[in-house]
Amino acid sequence: MSGNKYSSIFQALDNSNHKGALKLCNALLKKKSDDSLGKLLKAICLQRLNEVEEAIKLADEVSLVPQTQEVVLNNLNYFYKSVKQTEKIVKAFEVSYNAQPKNEELAEGLFLAYTKVRNLKQQQQMAIQINKMFPSREHSVWYLMTILAMVKQDPENKLFIQLSQKMAEKLAGEKKFQSTEDLYLYEEILDVQSKYDEHLKIIQGDLGKLYTVPTEQLKIQANLQDKLGLHKESMESYKEIITRFELDEWSCYMGYFDQVWKVAEKESQGKVDKEALVGLVKSIQDQIKTSNQRILRGPYIAELEIEYRFIMQLDSNDDKKPIDNGRYLLLKELIYGYFKTFGNKPIYYYDMKKYLNLINSRVPLESKKEFLKGLWEMVSGQGERDRISHISNYYKVESLLSLHSELTEVQVRDLLSKFVTEYQLAFDQQKSTQQLSERVPGDDLLIIGYQLLMDLFDKSQETRYLVDAVVLLEYGFEASPKNFQFNLMAISLYYQLGDHRKALDHFRVLNIKNIQWDTIGYLILDDCIRSLPSMIEAYKFFEKSSKFYAENDSTADYIAECYKNHNYSKIFELQKFQDKISNSYQQLSSVTEKALFTFFLSKHKSSSSNNTSTTTTKDQQQSINIQQQLNLLQVPEHCYTVNDDQFKKLSFNMDLNVQDRFESDLKRLKYHYQVSTSSLSLQSNNDNHVSCGKVDQEFLKSKLVLRRLVLRLLVDSYRIKGAGTTVEQVDKYMDNIKLLSETIEKVKNVSSTPGLEITSDRDFDNIVYQQTVQVFTIFVEIYNQMKLNKNHLSVIQDLLKQYSQSNDALLKYIRDNMYISGSGVINARVFRMIANHFEQVTWFTELMGYVYSWLPSKKQKKKDETIVALRVDFDQCITKQIESLQSLDSEISKKSISTVTDYTNALKLTHFSTSTENEEVESLITKHRNNTIQSITQSTSIYLDEVLLYIKSLKSQLTPYLQ
Repeated sequence: MSGNKYSSIFQALDNSNHKGALKLCNALLKKKSDDSLGKLLKAICLQRLNEVEEAIKLADEVSLVPQTQEVVLNNLNYFYKSVKQTEKIVKAFEVSYNAQPKNEELAEGLFLAYTKVRNLKQQQQMAIQINKMFPSREHSVWYLMTILAMVKQDPENKLFIQLSQKMAEKLAGEKKFQSTEDLYLYEEILDVQSKYDEHLKIIQGDLGKLYTVPTEQLKIQANLQDKLGLHKESMESYKEIITRFELDEWSCYMGYFDQVWKVAEKESQGKVDKEALVGLVKSIQDQIKTSNQRILRGPYIAELEIEYRFIMQLDSNDDKKPIDNGRYLLLKELIYGYFKTFGNKPIYYYDMKKYLNLINSRVPLESKKEFLKGLWEMVSGQGERDRISHISNYYKVESLLSLHSELTEVQVRDLLSKFVTEYQLAFDQQKSTQQLSERVPGDDLLIIGYQLLMDLFDKSQETRYLVDAVVLLEYGFEASPKNFQFNLMAISLYYQLGDHRKALDHFRVLNIKNIQWDTIGYLILDDCIRSLPSMIEAYKFFEKSSKFYAENDSTADYIAECYKNHNYSKIFELQKFQDKISNSYQQLSSVTEKALFTFFLSKHKSSSSNNTSTTTTKDQQQSINIQQQLNLLQVPEHCYTVNDDQFKKLSFNMDLNVQDRFESDLKRLKYHYQVSTSSLSLQSNNDNHVSCGKVDQEFLKSKLVLRRLVLRLLVDSYRIKGAGTTVEQVDKYMDNIKLLSETIEKVKNVSSTPGLEITSDRDFDNIVYQQTVQVFTIFVEIYNQMKLNKNHLSVIQDLLKQYSQSNDALLKYIRDNMYISGSGVINARVFRMIANHFEQVTWFTELMGYVYSWLPSKKQKKKDETIVALRVDFDQCITKQIESLQSLDSEISKKSISTVTDYTNALKLTHFSTSTENEEVESLITKHRNNTIQSITQSTSIYLDEVLLYIKSLKSQLTPYLQ
């Protein structure tokens, strides 16, 4: 009966029927109150129902009772991970093992529990005890692995180092190393001490026979020989790999060349026998041809690498000196030859990029044009299968050689005509044989077209180029739906154009999972929380990313499995991965943003749940869940703490090179993500906080501190509004305001105008920063006046006046930039401004609600004159805020929905290309353009409706403060 009961409970939990599972648990415990598994399952039910404290109490009861059932201990492990108290599973194993010290399974379980929490001292003691109680080869290796971990943690501890080596030598002498995984420990111990000579002897001795794959042994051997200065020997080891085993292993070609040059430097005054090198590479090429296997790229790139090294060696003191003509001609012919063989493969560009960059930087413009002319002559003729791949690679090379940077709009549109015509012809020819799971040949040609249009936008900031770029991406996506590059590029463009629905559609296609939330989640989360109609979706995305970060705790279980399965070489890799995720900037930023975002959304629940045009029944239920998180005191402390030690360990795991880009100068790379006041924001096109695939880490740390301080001040404001607030709490609050102000100075944009005059989006953001400080300062100064009887009236009056003036300036800038070029079409730029402004007004509204509760009623007869004056100024500030919101409401309410024609005329959209000479292509492009514009205008209308709902929500919260 109990077995069936357990099954029913597990099934209910798996189906997320937590209340039903809880009923089954209660029924089970009613019959058997001391059932450990029943109690534990009840704890899991309670935890999932957000009754965490009671759940932990129940689980703790189970953990204090000695357990023998694996199912109980496994579920204890699961529970404590879910409540972030993994150290308690150790206590559970300790209790169980101490009660049954002769139980080998519990002894191993306790040892593995220590490995999960990285308690090396206890792990070592337990390893010693296990080896005494249950001696075995496996336990001996566990002990060695533990000592190695201690050495890695403290490389200066000579005692551990000596102990580890003696232990390894003992195990080797007793022939207890039975695999390369066991041997790995011995090798690591020697490498930590830089004893490469001893390591080399081991590799070349009897223990080296443990390697079953010759190349693994040879690679380690070559690396050790290099470190020992045995360059000739290292050279021969690499040579053996590329001539006998792995003829295409590029890292070994590079290793071989490195050793050749080192030998020459040591023995021949730097003179390398080029003829011998080329002869070796040619012999490998011949070896491949005679074996009738597929042609490998490595030996052919090796020819180019040899020439490249000779050029760099010749001009080592001047990296801008023009290449010697003879060497240039040889380099050119080798690149041509590689094009003839591999020019039909997308990898051609990446293989040649290093050598083409050399030509770009050290060959005159006319020679580049002549080079390209020769390359074009090798492009397949019209109708040939490889033509589209050849053309794609040709234009990638042309772009890399900086011949696209100064193109005019007419020239760009002429190229777009060629691109789409060639693309469509190739697509029509190959669609019958094209697999749905494959990328279409020539996709990169459209990506180059996208880059050209974005270059025009960067120079002019004209929205019409964004429209053309997204139309080109939609055209490509329809033909090649498996090419995720089209989706990546479309997401940010659609948000820039104000079409949140299409941006979300493309993001859903990506279907990102697990680690991708950490590496590319930034592509959507920041834009999503700054788009009012996307907020329910943003909440779902935060939930998914939070689930991944929570599951990172399972990495400790994988580490324990490595011990059990003897995969010792993976342990440090997994620990490194665990640390990178635990210290991930994206994770720390996400938990803060989620809390701020949830607070914002919960304060405007009506605008999220009542708008039936943009939300579904499921979304409305999501809104209810968000409303339940309204209490600021329930925000976990780790969401807003500023821990200097933790911030020093921050890991920036964002993949900034996820988009394909075919450009010459990495310094020109610009990521077209919009700026925001969120800590998730990476860069604006003006601020250069991201370039060359890197982030300004100090800037992002400051942004994270800023957002955490805001959240902390919101939480502390909620505490201060109640009774029992101490002077020390208020002082700490004011210290945090000061720190907030100092942090803002580190992140705010350099303003082109002083004071409250706003002439750019940068100025707008700076005023929002300024108001953020004002909001919290107003709150605490009124508290000082009302609760601590400090005479701060004049300060408060000035602050309220400044806040209202800042508010007027922000609203004026939004109204002035509402439309495109004086037309009736909404400018999508203002959407993010409105979202940022509304967030700050929401904080103001919440805090002024606390202030209102302190002020005496207007009906009260006896009043202090100071309080009367304060009440007058307070009412004026609230009234002005309501009037500002009403003016924005009026501006938006009079707006009618723009048509496709309105939008086209407002942006002065011209023909997409000069002439495609293909009616089918013209029809497809026109279809995508009309669909895109129609979607943008509809999304704009939805957005404006959403703005009106948020205005209504803010007004409804502010109006009672005037009573």
